[in-house]
Formats: sequence, C-alpha cells, structure tokens
Amino acid sequence: KFITGIIIEQLIDEGKISRMDKIVKYINGLPDFITIEDLLLHISGLSPYKVHHNFYGLDQSVDMIRASGAKLPFHKFDYNDANYILLAKLIEIVENRTYRAVVYDRIIDKYQLAHSCFYDEVNDATTGLHQFGSVLIEDWHNDLDKYYGAGNMYMSLKDIDILSRLFANHLIFNKPKTEFILAPDRYKNQKYRSGISLRDNYLRLRGSLYAHDVVVYFNGTSFICVASNRESKLYQAETILLKILNMKSV
Repeated sequence: KFITGIIIEQLIDEGKISRMDKIVKYINGLPDFITIEDLLLHISGLSPYKVHHNFYGLDQSVDMIRASGAKLPFHKFDYNDANYILLAKLIEIVENRTYRAVVYDRIIDKYQLAHSCFYDEVNDATTGLHQFGSVLIEDWHNDLDKYYGAGNMYMSLKDIDILSRLFANHLIFNKPKTEFILAPDRYKNQKYRSGISLRDNYLRLRGSLYAHDVVVYFNGTSFICVASNRESKLYQAETILLKILNMKSV
C-alpha cells in the first residue's frame, strides 16, 4: 500500500488526477460520493474486501468491490484492501499501462530496488508457517493476483529501508509535499495516510500475507524493522519491534 500511495501522490503532483476527484469519474459503478482521498485514508465506507477463490486478477477484484457496494459508515476509518485495489485500477487507467509496469517504472527501477518483485516473480521467498502448539504448517499461496495495489509484492528488508529513508528524507517528494501527506487534517483522529501510519516520532509500515509479517518504524534517522514468517502468539513482529524501540529509548 505504501508503493500504491506513493504512485497516487506522484500522479496528483503531475496534475493527472486530483485528490478530491470522485473515483466514479474513472471507474464506473461505484458510489458517487467516494473520492481518491477517501480511498487513500481508508474512510470510503466500502464494504470489507472478502477473498473468494473463484475470481482472479485486478479487474475481477474491482467487479467484486463494485458489486459489494459501500455499507460501512462514510468517513469513518476502516482498514480495507478494497480501497487500495481500486487505487491500483485507477493507476492503470490513468497511466494506460498495467499496475505492474507502473510500479517497475516509478518505484523498483527508479530507486534501484534490487530485491523487490511481485508474488509470481520470486523463487526464493520464505514459506509462511502457522504454528499450532509444537506443530508448524506451511502456507504458500499463488493466487495473490487479487491483491494488486493492496499487497502482493515481496521486498527485502534492505529495499524497504531504502524506500523508507528516501521518503523520510524528502527524496521522493520535497519537504512541503511530504509534510502535507503526513500533516494532521480534518480527520484529526486518523493516523493513517497514503499507505503509512503515524506513530509518535515514527512512521509505520506493515505487510502481512499468509503468515509473513513485516513491521517497520522509521524516520529521517532511524529504521527499525522486524520480519517473521511464523504466525504464532510467540512470534508477533510488532510486539518484538516495540520491545526493541523501548530498549533504544532507554
């Protein structure tokens, strides 16, 4: 979602879209009150995104989101993959290219991220493990094409570090633009921005897919990341990270 958020903000800066554009201007059949900003902030009111195994790809995901409608309270935060899947489709429409091609052009190649790719391009990613007592069960999925824009990419911790530091040090966007993205706005209790969460003096990223869990806290000078491929009560990435953060502050 961080990558999707960056690309949307780039398109806004380039004048190709406006933050307050209604999404229905680009993708028909959606509620006419939802703006691009609503999607970025997870306040669109769209119904929760539910995974089904009988549909594939970005277009079918959009069809499902369209059919599900908006049944949650409008302008109330609800973390929902549907928002960023629609943003991925918006990117395709505006750029007239696949989301994958745009990500390579604007993010992976541009910032020389040598160990970042989509789910179906990697051969050496760690298998996810669900732990039940002393039993470990492997979890590997190859149907992540449903999640374009919302999380079907693998990135090394080094690449996450590179992209995070570039953002925090105003090297993706200039300082005024970066501050605008992160600044308090009319949703003062809303800590989520364009793929980023605010945590006191840190910015937070998190990715979680099929027992893989990566949590990052970063700012202009620090980068702390914990990654785990084991889902259990004993191996919770954010709990471990917060302990590291407390040790660092002492």
